[in-house]
Amino acid sequence: MTASMGSSWTSSLISALADELILDRDPRTADWVLPGNRAFLLSLFMAYVYVVKVRGPHFMKDRKPFDGIKPVVIVYNACMVVLNAYFMSAFLSRTYMSGGYSLFCQGIDYEARDEITMSLLNLCWWYMLVRIADFLDTLFFVLRKKDSHVSFLDVAHHILVVFNGCYGLGYGPDGQAALTLILNCFVHIIMYTYYFLSLLGPAVQRTSGGSGT
Repeated sequence: MTASMGSSWTSSLISALADELILDRDPRTADWVLPGNRAFLLSLFMAYVYVVKVRGPHFMKDRKPFDGIKPVVIVYNACMVVLNAYFMSAFLSRTYMSGGYSLFCQGIDYEARDEITMSLLNLCWWYMLVRIADFLDTLFFVLRKKDSHVSFLDVAHHILVVFNGCYGLGYGPDGQAALTLILNCFVHIIMYTYYFLSLLGPAVQRTSGGSGT
């Protein structure tokens, strides 16, 4: 084999691997605002990190905790429980309950534009806005001076959830990924229920095991 033939074969192999590994954008969501919008995501994440790790702690440094926002946080947590329960129910109804989804091996049909499929994609878009609203969790921690809660893990978790969700919208949020969305909703229902109950007073705190957002 000559050097030129070897180089050509290597280039062809790399090209073939790239075609397999690099996904095409989902044509159904290619023109939407959030999916794959790098400038938006980078700006959002930088602003979030700056507020909760730099500006927020500096602002609160010589101030007492804003415990007066507790009623706002309680309402926020209750709303998040309701929203996540709604999205979980809506995802289930459009996939495994009436969408004919397979539990273990559901592929993505990028040509599918029927009413149920497009309704599911639109639902995913709105769900991402809810996950962006989760950033308020960390802001509430900052305003109440619960600095130990504003950890690297907490901040990274919120960023990764939004990052994965927005890119999932860009490359196909339906298919097997729908199961992940449903499980994510369930986890957030449990989490926000715990936060809600833990803010209702000492008796409920002892039952639920601590203090939340």
